[in-house]
Amino acid sequence: MEDLQASIEQQELLASDVGCNETTVIAVPNSGSTRATANCEKKQRLIEDINELTVRRDKYLSEAEVQYEKIAPLEALLEGDEVFEQDRLIEIRSEYNTLKIPYDSRKLQASLIDIQINRREQLLNHETLMAGYAESMANWKADEQELNEKRDSLSTRLEQIQQQAEQDMTKARQAETDAATAYAQAVAWGDIEGEKNANADAQKAGKNLTTATEHNRRQHLIIAALEQELVIVEQQ
Repeated sequence: MEDLQASIEQQELLASDVGCNETTVIAVPNSGSTRATANCEKKQRLIEDINELTVRRDKYLSEAEVQYEKIAPLEALLEGDEVFEQDRLIEIRSEYNTLKIPYDSRKLQASLIDIQINRREQLLNHETLMAGYAESMANWKADEQELNEKRDSLSTRLEQIQQQAEQDMTKARQAETDAATAYAQAVAWGDIEGEKNANADAQKAGKNLTTATEHNRRQHLIIAALEQELVIVEQQ
C-alpha cells in the first residue's frame, strides 16, 4: 500500500513538473494550444496506466506474500537438519510444491507488470524531458529576441550619437570659418563696424568650437562605451 502511494505521488510530481495536472488539461483547450493539450492528455494516460498497473502488481505481491507465509514453514523443514521418514518427506515436498506453484505464478505476474510499469515510466520521463527541452528552446528564443532588441537599440543609439557629434563639430568649425571670413572681408573693405561685429562673432565661434570640442570628447567616450557594450552583446 505504501508502494502504491509512493508511486502515485511520484506520478503526480512528474505531472506537476511539466504543468499537466488535471486543471491544466481542462484549461489548455481554451488557450487554443492543441499540441499542449495532446501532450498533457498523453501524460495523463500514462500516469493513469501506471497507477492501474501498480494496483494490479501490488495485489499479486500481496497474494504472493500471503502464500509465502504458508510455504515458509515447509521450506524451513526441507532446508533444516531434521531427518524425516520417506513418506513424511514426500508429503512435505508435495504440499510445498502445491503451494509454490501459485506463489511463483503471482511473483511472475508481478514481475511482468513491473516491466510494463517501467516502460511507461520511461515514456513519461521522456515526455517530461521533451517538455523541458521545448521550454528551454522557448526561453532561448526569448533571450535571443531580447539580445537582438538590445543590440538594435545600442546600434541605433551609437549611430545617433556619432552623427550628432560629427554635426556639432562641423557646425562649430563652419561658424568659426564664417566669422573669420567676415572679419577678413570687413578689414579688406575698411568696415570698422563690420570688423567689430565679425571679431565678436569670431570670438563667440571660437568659444563655441571649444565647447563643441569638449562635448565631442565626451561623446566619443560614450561611443566607446556603447561599442564595448555592443561587443559584449554580440558575444552572448
